Amino acid sequence: MPKLESLLTLEYGAALSAETRTGQGYPVFGSSGEVGRHSSYLVPEAGIVVGRKGTVGKVTWSGEPFWPIDTAYWVNCSRENKRWLYWVLSWLPLDRLDTSTGIPGLNRNDVYALSIDLPPQGERCRIAEILDTVDTVIRETEAIIAKLNLIKQGLLHDLLTRGIDEGGELRQPRSEAPHLYKESPLGWIPKDWTPAQLGTVAALKRGHDIVEANFVPGPYPVISSSGIGGYHNVSTSSGPNVVVGRKGSIGTVHYVETDFWAHDTSLFVTNFFGNDERFIFYLFTYLRLEQYGTKSGSPSLNRNDVHPLWIGRPNRSEQELIVRVLLAHDATASDSADELEKLERLKLGLMDDLLTGRVRVTPLFAREE
Repeated sequence: MPKLESLLTLEYGAALSAETRTGQGYPVFGSSGEVGRHSSYLVPEAGIVVGRKGTVGKVTWSGEPFWPIDTAYWVNCSRENKRWLYWVLSWLPLDRLDTSTGIPGLNRNDVYALSIDLPPQGERCRIAEILDTVDTVIRETEAIIAKLNLIKQGLLHDLLTRGIDEGGELRQPRSEAPHLYKESPLGWIPKDWTPAQLGTVAALKRGHDIVEANFVPGPYPVISSSGIGGYHNVSTSSGPNVVVGRKGSIGTVHYVETDFWAHDTSLFVTNFFGNDERFIFYLFTYLRLEQYGTKSGSPSLNRNDVHPLWIGRPNRSEQELIVRVLLAHDATASDSADELEKLERLKLGLMDDLLTGRVRVTPLFAREE
């Protein structure tokens, strides 16, 4: 098996401070990826960047001429091998070659010494094509997920300020149907809605600390501000319920189906006052409660600061209609996230198979042709 030194060299980037970059033109790459733009380039064609200091071994592709700064290497190799070597370098554990005891660093001689499988030139191109195809589908799926997240934000706003009319459609905005709205302490809300303070819709209570000596593993999830933080044999709250981050991940909102232990870093709902639990979950998500957390001392979210907030409360049946729409959207987003996870696993498996020579692609392509 040949060593990488027979196929490429790693060249040092050149310093280009943030102050001297023009902000437009060609991409500027550091060890962690693109860090800006500049009017000129150091490398005159598309190519590969490898993190030298900082994010050691991170491999980035530039589809156009680029400027690698002095925390990165750029890969000097033949044009026909470039995409294949991009995948080889992405697959190799370059981050484990860190030789620095202080600031992490990648010694190019350690990279040159690595041995790799070297298939014929045509097969290298085909391997790159296969991995590029999978990667393109991954990028497209990521774009779909990003778009769904943006749609979710708009959907939350529309549903929690306009709601759903008797025909099951999103209620017309006030600009088009002013007769459907009324004034309230928080502004204009649908006429059928009731203005209410948050504490009268969902009362919050601080969670409970766990004394380590009394902690006994059990079936009940311990819900902290960041999510499930273990399991206990005692529950403090029944589900379904809504938990909000009080300390740490302030304002994060969790919907809990089962009985659970509410951790001291969280707030949980003690009374829904007849409102739909999932509606409250989406309402808390929309309100972005993290903005009400204290900034000084030990940052935290105080229930007394959020209980007085004014909201518009639809009746229970409209709440359930709103929840149904949002659940359908979440299901679509979840399917896309699952698909992305499968594609990522597929890519990793293909990289292992194709770049080690465990699976050869030439016979497959020969049959297709």
